[in-house]
Amino acid sequence: MAARRSLLQDFAEGEGDVDAISEQVERALFLDYDVKSGEFTVGRISRTTNMAPPQPSWLWALNGVHGAHGVMTPTGHAQTREETMEHFAINWRRWLAWAGLQELS
Repeated sequence: MAARRSLLQDFAEGEGDVDAISEQVERALFLDYDVKSGEFTVGRISRTTNMAPPQPSWLWALNGVHGAHGVMTPTGHAQTREETMEHFAINWRRWLAWAGLQELS
């Protein structure tokens, strides 16, 4: 089985595409986000391609929130970052309402 070559290996040997490398680096830099309320980290949003068939998917999770069974969902996934952020926000607000709390600014 042949080893997979990286774009950086190709580029170092004069075979790489600068635009393709730039795109890959840009995507790698923005694939994982902490979600904060004030100074508190309350969740995480990240992108993964470890799905079958291989396709980008975004995962979200509320961290450190307990209770609210049947009121909100603590984790989920979606196809776009925007859709994932929307699902996260909906469930975060549901938990805040259940807990009788407000968003920190």
